[in-house]
Amino acid sequence: MATSPNPSPFLLTPPSKFASRGNWIWRIVLMLFVAALVYRAWCIRSAPFEQVDWNFQSPRAIANWLGGLIGRELIVFAMMFVLGLLTPPALFGPTTAIDDRQWRWLVRFVWGAFGLAIVASCFFVAWDEWPPMSSLLLPFISFLIGVRLSSAAQRGGKAFAWAAGQIAILMLFLVGGAAAIAMMTVSNSALEFDPTEMSAVDKRLLAEKIRDTRSPEGEPRKLQLTDAELNAVANSILNRRNSPNKASVHFEPSTFAARASLVMPEQFGVGKVLNVKTLGRLSIDQGDVEFGLDELQLGSITLPGPIVQMVSGSINAMLMDDPQFQRITEAVAKLDTEQNAINLEFEPGAIGRQIVPSLVQLLWRQPDVASETGAYVRRLIDANDKFAGDAGRFEALLQEAFRLADVRSEEHDATLENRAAIFALAILLGHQGLEPFVGEVLDTETRDKANKMIGSVALRGRQDLPRHFLVSAALALLAGESVSDRIGAMKEQIDAQQGGSGFSFVDMLANMSGTRLATLATRDLTTARSVQAKLSKKVDVDTIFPKFDGLPEDIGDAELQLRFGGVGGAGYREQMDEINRRLEALPKD
Repeated sequence: MATSPNPSPFLLTPPSKFASRGNWIWRIVLMLFVAALVYRAWCIRSAPFEQVDWNFQSPRAIANWLGGLIGRELIVFAMMFVLGLLTPPALFGPTTAIDDRQWRWLVRFVWGAFGLAIVASCFFVAWDEWPPMSSLLLPFISFLIGVRLSSAAQRGGKAFAWAAGQIAILMLFLVGGAAAIAMMTVSNSALEFDPTEMSAVDKRLLAEKIRDTRSPEGEPRKLQLTDAELNAVANSILNRRNSPNKASVHFEPSTFAARASLVMPEQFGVGKVLNVKTLGRLSIDQGDVEFGLDELQLGSITLPGPIVQMVSGSINAMLMDDPQFQRITEAVAKLDTEQNAINLEFEPGAIGRQIVPSLVQLLWRQPDVASETGAYVRRLIDANDKFAGDAGRFEALLQEAFRLADVRSEEHDATLENRAAIFALAILLGHQGLEPFVGEVLDTETRDKANKMIGSVALRGRQDLPRHFLVSAALALLAGESVSDRIGAMKEQIDAQQGGSGFSFVDMLANMSGTRLATLATRDLTTARSVQAKLSKKVDVDTIFPKFDGLPEDIGDAELQLRFGGVGGAGYREQMDEINRRLEALPKD
């Protein structure tokens, strides 16, 4: 039977010199490197969850977070580039050793298939799901660049120089094109829409709504956030420090539309903004994330479909490579969208305790110390049993809290540790209504014990003063010193009205003393450590709360107006001056 003079290369027997030219040292190095890649992917998948820390206090903090995501992707690209460098010498050697041109193309195909398989496998190990092809594109291109340089180097210096020059020109073209497009996308004016903002009352209601999603043990936790609520959170982040950035998102079933105007660095020109509009899809089902962009407009430029898919894949890869984001998606049993809202269902016992307080803290533009506060709550509840019946239990618990803060500050930020200590004291001895503004720090068991602590300790012999002192301290941390003082004055004014407990300058002294302690304890690292050093050894009430003898209290509304001229009157100012004088006499640090 006649044979074809040019059979398919897939039916050919490889040249025998392939086997002799195989470099086993390169193959061992390649196998070890692939094992290292798989191990790194497994570490990403199995990394223990850490407290979500989205403490976006400024646009720079957002840029740093995004920089971290991009940095991890650059590491992936670098690893794939090294994989490309190792592949040609380890698999078959230089193609110049192959006489048959068809075999050369087959070898190159094998290189590409090997690289794509390794990239996809590493993503699968890290994500526990097969990645979309768009997520593999850039890492695979990085691999191919490595293959090109490596195979050219095996053919000699001229071939390597030629390949390196080609790649350099291509990179310059891409970078230059990207820079030109970036300059074309910036505008002189922002998109015309009003960013969603929330009043303090609305924020409180949202915080309570989030708190009220707490579910019984073993039951999934459900949370629905409307467009307006998510937009308020987003703009709370973007508008830190009065930045003019703004954003808006709108949800439909299975889809979302987003737009944003972001102020660009001065290198692009003073007052320049980047306007972004996009349409996309977002859902999570048992940890399986579906995210994609269908349209993307930067400034006046609408990106073509293939580039949108590449950008979508890169964003998906960056998010999935972020350990905290991955832990969040694993904890979400289901996420879907509907008209004007997004629905979340968390796995029972998952990380709602981290996510929920993070949302609340973003609303109030404060650092998230929910996890830390929980540690102090548990310590203080245990200590309370030890100090039961002790007349100086307030001082003992205060000392215990700052003793723990002193120890933890060896490895953590002292101002944040003091912040958590004060929140824990305020929740346990002041008012549990502060909990939603801090985060979920009480479970069923600790809540029962905490209920018994409220009103059980005395400060200067009075059980009402710890509440005034600690609630004001917590409010100072949540809303600022001046706001805390005004809230205290307003509360006393209400008490002075008919049916109230009466206006009390003693309570005002307790309010302002608590505010003062919170301010000192969180002013800066030096002062924070100084407060810890003193209160962790011995709590002398006279150093934090002046004596209140001689200060009028139980003042009705009529007496407040007649005797003191009302809030702000001459008699009122005289008493407040006396309170300030006593506070000024306290130690300054």
